[in-house]
Amino acid sequence: LNDGQQAIAYRVFYNYTSDLRSARAPEVMGLNIPDADKVSNTRRLLRVSLPRPADLSGCVRVELVVAAAFEGQVNGIAAHTPLPPGGDSLAWVYEPLGSVGCGVPTLLDAALP
Repeated sequence: LNDGQQAIAYRVFYNYTSDLRSARAPEVMGLNIPDADKVSNTRRLLRVSLPRPADLSGCVRVELVVAAAFEGQVNGIAAHTPLPPGGDSLAWVYEPLGSVGCGVPTLLDAALP
């Protein structure tokens, strides 16, 4: 962040695809406004509650996109693309039923011995 007091828009997508024919709305959208008493110029904690995926039978790719602002709507669906100067994203694979062979290690695969 260049300005620790800047609001950050965020969107969470499950199994996002850039194919407009099968595009889906974000699962979660919001705006993070910093607490003026706890402003940091370089770090911000963003807490987002995610809804349970509708389909629990396979792998779910979860993507969190943050930006100062996003493009409006594409075909009536909130856009995935950040406006200039751009944004950032974090993605991971969630396996609701445990290891079902998604082919990549996930943050949620870990288990206690």
